[in-house]
Amino acid sequence: MTETVRLTIEMAEVGTAQPGCRRKRVPAVRLPSGELVIHRTPVLEACRVLIAQGVSPRARFEAWWQGRPYPALLGSVGGAAKLDVVERDRGGLRFEAWRPHPGADMPRLVPREGTGIASEEVPATTLAETV
Repeated sequence: MTETVRLTIEMAEVGTAQPGCRRKRVPAVRLPSGELVIHRTPVLEACRVLIAQGVSPRARFEAWWQGRPYPALLGSVGGAAKLDVVERDRGGLRFEAWRPHPGADMPRLVPREGTGIASEEVPATTLAETV
């Protein structure tokens, strides 16, 4: 039987708390390990992080909004890790093949729940090589 990974989608505050600046709330994904993935496509990025952490690409995932009785998104970890959402001038938003950002050799920091401190650095190139 294939393993199923449960991801929790929640709103996270980002930005610095400086006078005159408001923190922005964005969707983020909480991994089963407690780490929080903040990204413009948090579920897809969470699947890339899971693969980098050793989860099988064949594993299934369920992404749930906190407090909802049904999942928002279901799929295979490997399938979702290969996707990106792109907005074009014509046709609006669509799924396309994921490509590492040109700055992909920079480390990605994933903070532990409640601490705001990065617990692990995962080079983005490692994620690209595992997908």
